Order: sequence, then C-alpha cells, then structure tokens
Amino acid sequence: MKKYIALLRGINVSGQKKIKMAELKETLASAGLQNVQTYIQSGNVIFESEESSEEAANRIEGAIYKAYNFDVPTLVFEQNYLQNVIDQNPFLSKVDDPKKLYAIFLYDDLTQEGLDRLASAELGGDEYAIVDGVVYTCYHNGMGKAKMDINFIEKKLMVRATSRNWRTVNLLSQH
Repeated sequence: MKKYIALLRGINVSGQKKIKMAELKETLASAGLQNVQTYIQSGNVIFESEESSEEAANRIEGAIYKAYNFDVPTLVFEQNYLQNVIDQNPFLSKVDDPKKLYAIFLYDDLTQEGLDRLASAELGGDEYAIVDGVVYTCYHNGMGKAKMDINFIEKKLMVRATSRNWRTVNLLSQH
C-alpha cells in the first residue's frame, strides 16, 4: 500500500466549489481510498492506495464529481516526493521567514513560450525558480502584496496549477 498526497485545485476559495473536509474524507473513503485524512480547508488529502498516482487522481476526481457535480483537477503523488520538493527549494537559504515561500505544482507540461512569457514579466521584486516542474516562489514583501500570484503564474506559463505555502508543504511531507 502506497501513501499518497492529493492536491485539489480551487476548492473552498472565494466561496467557490465548497466542500467540507469531513464530507470529502467520507466521499473518498467510500470511493475506495484507505486511511483518508484531510489537512486544512484548501484541498489537501493524505491517503493510501494500491493504485498508481494517475489512477488515484482519476478516482478522486470522479468521486468528487459524482458527489458535488463539479470538476476539481487533482494532482496525486507519493508522499516521499514532497521531501524532494523541500530539498530542492533554492530559496531556503536566502530568506529568514519561510512565510515568504510557496511551491506551485503544475498540472500541465511547460512550454518554451510559457517560460519565455514568465521570464519577461515584471515581478514586482518577487522571485521564482522552476526545478523539476515545481515553481518555487519567494514573496519578499509577503504574498498579500504579490503581483506574481497563482493566477499570474498560470496565465504566463499557460498551465493549470495549484499553490501551497511552505508550511503546508512541510506538514504534508510529515503526515
């Protein structure tokens, strides 16, 4: 049995696609996932399954659509992958406050056109680095004042993505 993390995109944000975590946990357990846990309201699920990550993502998306009648793009990866994400963050030694750090996980492949669009964008003093398909961001003035938010990243890179703050990434890696 493999331990997985699922990142659900766009639930419980600005009153859209509302899902109570207790209901989500029950929905996914009923769909056949084992030892389902949720972490905070933004769509983080820890579970076990014999399936591949792609099969588990499809199972989760199908169960959510059946229960709530809306699509929720879902990324699933083995839990140990998050340790790689943590180890590869190029900004860890450059900031004193981890609240300035985020990881953006991509649902789609990067294109050179998207990379060029992001490289030429004005970032308002913030920084990013892309390592193994994860966009690491450093918001020097805090996320609340950032120009380079998730919508900006998605538009420039021409991808769908989901973002997690650094605290959440670390906590999910430890569950």
